[in-house]
Amino acid sequence: MRDIKFRGKRIDGKGWVYGYLVENEYDVYRTFIVVSARWEVDREGCTDLLETDVFEVFPESVGQYTGEHDNENDKKLYAGDILDFVIFDWDESDTQYKGIIEWSNEDSAFIVKNKHDGIILGTLAFILSQDDDAEKIGNICDNPELLKEE
Repeated sequence: MRDIKFRGKRIDGKGWVYGYLVENEYDVYRTFIVVSARWEVDREGCTDLLETDVFEVFPESVGQYTGEHDNENDKKLYAGDILDFVIFDWDESDTQYKGIIEWSNEDSAFIVKNKHDGIILGTLAFILSQDDDAEKIGNICDNPELLKEE
């Protein structure tokens, strides 16, 4: 079974949290990550929430876990991570890329886009299968300098 979880950067500045995504659209749009919750159900079937660890996060920092790890350091990969990898070309020299992991509704898959022009370089699964040294080098929130032109 696939492990569906998310990460987000806390608005209180205390780093990243990992868990389940909750979005509130009632009066003010807010985004939360639920790390843990504990509840009990009484004999009548009523649920009573006893304890939760919930943190508000910046919506733009939220990324879903891809179910994949990088090949170099075995780090979990999330949407919004920046991947350093090589695309092998049989006719010419191999090309080094830095790409951003995103979800594609059109492809129903996690894809990797070129950081400079947004062109899709391939699905995440394909790229990881082609480059044994593919490495997570950061993410778009903590390392925006990696997205600048070289």
